[in-house]
Amino acid sequence: MYWIHIAVACVEGRCSWLCSSCESNYWIYSGQILGFSAIKGPRVDTICRQLNMGITDTQLADAIEKHNSVETRRLVGLLTNVDYHTKKRCTALYTAVECNNIEAAVLLLERGASMNIMPKKRIYKNVSECPIMLALKMGESHEEMQLLFLDHLDSVKHTWSSAKDKEILEAIPHSAMLYSTPCVFIRAAAESSGKDLFNKHGLNALMTTLKQVGLFSSDAVKCARTMENVMEIVNKYPAMAWESLQKDEECGLMMHTTGSTALGMLVYQTIPVRKTKNRQFQVISEGLLELRHILEGAGSPSDALLDYSEKIQSDVEKNSNVVLHLVDEFIPALWTVMLRPLRIALAMGTHKRLGEGSGCFAHYLNTDTIDIIFANLISDVTSAPHLIEHMLC
Repeated sequence: MYWIHIAVACVEGRCSWLCSSCESNYWIYSGQILGFSAIKGPRVDTICRQLNMGITDTQLADAIEKHNSVETRRLVGLLTNVDYHTKKRCTALYTAVECNNIEAAVLLLERGASMNIMPKKRIYKNVSECPIMLALKMGESHEEMQLLFLDHLDSVKHTWSSAKDKEILEAIPHSAMLYSTPCVFIRAAAESSGKDLFNKHGLNALMTTLKQVGLFSSDAVKCARTMENVMEIVNKYPAMAWESLQKDEECGLMMHTTGSTALGMLVYQTIPVRKTKNRQFQVISEGLLELRHILEGAGSPSDALLDYSEKIQSDVEKNSNVVLHLVDEFIPALWTVMLRPLRIALAMGTHKRLGEGSGCFAHYLNTDTIDIIFANLISDVTSAPHLIEHMLC
């Protein structure tokens, strides 16, 4: 491979590029090589092709998008800078993630492509736009890509030392739970060794997921699928459900207080805020219909107001369905898992040998009584949550 180091001098819109390795000059105008002097070393057309790659060339991106394996492999072999940005301001690896092209991603990673580089298409640098975070946000359909990146991360994360890199590492398990499968989360949790499961806001991955879904999900089916994955993860990591928020966090209308569990945040802050917003949208919709009725009476009916009101009503219905699933299905299921160790402990207290201590009154309980106690606790989380707030917050 021939690596080229260039010094540039621009004159009237044209750039004279001097190769410091072979002391050759050639002219580039609007990204096109117009001429060059004699060049020592490799063939001229090879050097020009390598230079042009990454300035204006989108052929590799096109090959990746079309899953053209032969052309992708050929063009990757020509790269001098594997992290170059195309006209679309995205790296080749970013394009491979967007197109879920596993073969291209493997080739690029083998060439040293960066999973943590942000595309130059924003005035700000959002870590969610780097290839590894994009792969996670693409959801369950990109599970193979996500696992490929997590496996590769083990060999490169020791070089990730910037503040942005640390932010990415911190966000990986949170995004894995929110967007992907239990398998990917388990791999991400193992990669972080548990130390990155709390983010800078003091939230663990479960808290982040329940907060995002509880506030912003508008698809009840997708919500149900996410919560199904969450329950599988919590069954494997039950201690996560009892972990406490590490510091106060203000979020819009909510104030999450130190010591709250993920379920406590969902029941006592997130769900009430979601319901409040839904009522506000309902009032707006009814106001628009009333205004349309007034305009209609004045001879100036507005179909736009009707359309907007119907759109708001549709959103209200979607939000209500999400809340309904969380309240009726997910919250009791998560609370049941959280109570399981307490149920076991109380059952041990009734054991013939374990519960016979003179200071322990648990041995007076029988199985039926214990079942009633826990059935009431599970019911309370939705019917009378104020009775158990001290347990969850």
